[in-house]
Amino acid sequence: MATREETLEIISTLKNKYPYFKPDNPSGVIGAYVEELKYLEKDTLEMAASIIVDESKFFPSVHEIKKIAAELNRPRKSFDIRFTDKLIEIKNAFLQTGKIDYIGLEWIQKWAGNAGYEHTVANITVQRRRMEEQMMLEGGA
Repeated sequence: MATREETLEIISTLKNKYPYFKPDNPSGVIGAYVEELKYLEKDTLEMAASIIVDESKFFPSVHEIKKIAAELNRPRKSFDIRFTDKLIEIKNAFLQTGKIDYIGLEWIQKWAGNAGYEHTVANITVQRRRMEEQMMLEGGA
């Protein structure tokens, strides 16, 4: 489980990503989030927060964070592992060549979506965007 301080840091960082999130009692609201989310593993909470930032225009409810965390923690099936392995393979190839395997990414998204792994699809979208941003920073096309 994440420590109270780690959970507070992650929720505070998440709050800073949403400048229009201004509750009447900020410390009370953040404290309630920390209390409700303290049982989550740090890595799971960080990944859930990252997915939310990429997918949502609005600060999430505790329920939304818990829902994503639960999906991230559900037992992985062999075909889910295959998606993850393929994504790692694509990322490694990108790091070596500077080129994105768009066909491979589309294949993973299609099959992960059909299998009901919405957050696997969202993660792939995030990874693709990050690779494209890196390419732009390095002057690639």
